[in-house]
Amino acid sequence: MLLILLAACKQEGKKKLHQVVEGNWFVVYPDDNLLTKKQNEIYAVIQDSITDLKCLKLISFKAGGEFIQIDSASTKGKWGTKDNEFVMVNDGGNGFENFKAQFSSYSEEDSVLKITETVRVKGENLRFVWNLKRLETGERAKLFDEKMNNWRNKPPAPETEEQLSKRLSQMLLFYSGYFQLISEEASYFMPMRVHMPLKFYQHAIGIKDFKPESKFASFFYSEEEAKMAYDLLTASIKNSDFGDVKGGNSYTREYSQMLKIMAKTLVP
Repeated sequence: MLLILLAACKQEGKKKLHQVVEGNWFVVYPDDNLLTKKQNEIYAVIQDSITDLKCLKLISFKAGGEFIQIDSASTKGKWGTKDNEFVMVNDGGNGFENFKAQFSSYSEEDSVLKITETVRVKGENLRFVWNLKRLETGERAKLFDEKMNNWRNKPPAPETEEQLSKRLSQMLLFYSGYFQLISEEASYFMPMRVHMPLKFYQHAIGIKDFKPESKFASFFYSEEEAKMAYDLLTASIKNSDFGDVKGGNSYTREYSQMLKIMAKTLVP
């Protein structure tokens, strides 16, 4: 009887861990649990690479075991838990190709999940405690909606200027919500996470040069239409009135407002 009870408790524990991890998350930052001078020296070299791989990404652990990064939704990986202790992801795209992390804690109050990844580098085990914020309700949860991400689907046929404007408006509204999330949950932002040819300054947004090989261009039917979209985007900045934008000390909150204003110049 005791063995049966223990087995039942263990199974129930596994179920609870799976339920905790299942859902939509924002990867905020890693705590580095480094113990020695050598480990700190190694981390200083690879810190940017570690940040680029996972930080400020939107990820989803689906109920059926499917794992998705919103920025590369076409790459669908698999996830699961092991021994009520480890979270594992396979083929989940950049940063999550072969990911394994130990469950550390989950705060119901803050909706923050902590999982510890151990990375072997130059003979040393570096431990990173990833802080993930659950995104299940409100405007932030809409970042995972199919409708909000339709612009990622390359059109099967040429688009009119009106359709291009709508696609651009959807992109701008998505990143407006993304920057609002960053303003609430993170103390930094990464321009590389924005797949649009935009420059971000103090209290201002500018435009980069058009590049046919860019991620931005890949969202359109052809290079010609990508260039048309680029011109429309450039015009949206020129035609936008940012005079009423107020973000206090938060640049990302200002960017959120600016992108929303730009979207309205394209689709009023």
